[in-house]
Amino acid sequence: MAHTSDTSVNNRYIGGEVQDLPYKLNIGDRDDMQHQSQKKKGRSRVARTRASMMRTSEQIKQEVMRAVYAMTQSQGRESSNSTLGYGDCQVSFRSFGCLQPECLSWWERLAQRASPPRTSYNEMVRRSTFMLLSLLTSGAGILWSLVYFVAEERVAASLPLAYSTLVCSSLYYSVAERQYQAFVILHLFLILIFPFIVHIVLGGFQASGGVMFWSFLSPFGAAFFRPTKESMKWFEAYLLLSALIIMTEFQTHPLTTTTKPLFVTSLKDSFFSINALGISVVVFKAAHTFAKELEREYERSEKLLHNILPTSISRRIKNGEVPIVDSHEEVTILFADIVGFTSASTRICPDILIGRFLRDFFASTDEIVDVRGLEKIKTIGDAYMVVGGLFGQEEEGHPPFSNESEHTVEVIDLAAEMFDVLEKVNKKHGLDFQIRIGIHTGPVIAGVLGVKKFAYDVWGDAVNTASRMESSGKPGYIHLSQQAYEKVQHLKDRFKFVSCGELQIKGKGTMATYMAHPIEI
Repeated sequence: MAHTSDTSVNNRYIGGEVQDLPYKLNIGDRDDMQHQSQKKKGRSRVARTRASMMRTSEQIKQEVMRAVYAMTQSQGRESSNSTLGYGDCQVSFRSFGCLQPECLSWWERLAQRASPPRTSYNEMVRRSTFMLLSLLTSGAGILWSLVYFVAEERVAASLPLAYSTLVCSSLYYSVAERQYQAFVILHLFLILIFPFIVHIVLGGFQASGGVMFWSFLSPFGAAFFRPTKESMKWFEAYLLLSALIIMTEFQTHPLTTTTKPLFVTSLKDSFFSINALGISVVVFKAAHTFAKELEREYERSEKLLHNILPTSISRRIKNGEVPIVDSHEEVTILFADIVGFTSASTRICPDILIGRFLRDFFASTDEIVDVRGLEKIKTIGDAYMVVGGLFGQEEEGHPPFSNESEHTVEVIDLAAEMFDVLEKVNKKHGLDFQIRIGIHTGPVIAGVLGVKKFAYDVWGDAVNTASRMESSGKPGYIHLSQQAYEKVQHLKDRFKFVSCGELQIKGKGTMATYMAHPIEI
């Protein structure tokens, strides 16, 4: 006999805990025994699911590390950048990128040794390429020195050799002392000057074979390896020196030290130099324009990436360090939720409610979060999640926290400012919303998992507790856990604190909590 089955199980996962909503099981055309048995099986499945999803922060950490370990084993490689405990052993993880020593060529290793530890992958590629080209031009200098020596041009032979010696010496110094920028400027200067000197020593265009045009490598290289604005100055210097050579050609015997300036008398030499210079202008303009657009596009993509991920996390991902799993002993988590927003979405035009009101509220809050050195994790509908204490302030471009509890102070100050922001946005759009805010301090696991659509997230019981503080709070108040209150209780001149006593918090049991409200000055 045909029958239909309609099973509805609604589960919601928050910070490691499953809340199960009413379980309904409708079975048609079955006897009561089968019906009761099926309901019992359904309830037991929900209970088992609920029990299996309940995790403490340490258990979540172990689960994450098991997943990472399985991933590394399946891909046949390990990571050595960080070490995480797994059971009784230590699992070593290595970056999955190409910045590991065994994956690098010898010139890339030179660039890595000459660079600070946090140099980006893009910058490392640029530096290693410049060092490779520097070594190639040094080799060319040695080759030309041998050619001039065989041709008995002893003075000319000494110049390329001196150039190669200076480049190699400065390269060694830059690697030993991490002075890459000084090496780049010195090399660009050497390759700009030395070909012109060789040109003069050999006696002009015909005698030197147009060796002066090797100097074009200086502005051309600057277009790709220095800021584009600076490369224009190198090109202007090249044009100036070239113009002087074209206007006044020196004829010098290779073994004498006397020079006799003469105006250019050879029309053939003039055409040769002008044509070569014209080609240099066209090539440099194309390279400069391309490099400028590339630099602009790179800055745009970097800005977009840093808006999605924390700066230090995006740097680690670009260096190939995926997955990322970090343990933080103490952070402060804030959840904020706009009361009545969901029901209002059925009455208010979406363009006004979301496109204007919610946009303005989130944008203003984002600015405050950035100024205070906190980390916005995500928005979930009309809910807003922020964490303080995840990163070193110097690393993220903010002044360092003066003590361990300062990130909690910054978070509760953010909460106070969110009330002010909401009041202004309400007034601007003619609305009257309120927010609930919950804050908790505790340990979390933070990181990035997966290989597509990266998102930085946090896990742990502390996240669940902060969410409970928000959901069990009151509109217009900041609901604090005992741990968070202990960090900010000295702020009685700025906040009014009221003990809530022992409250029954869903999924957490009995907890001592506090309500806080900013004191209006």
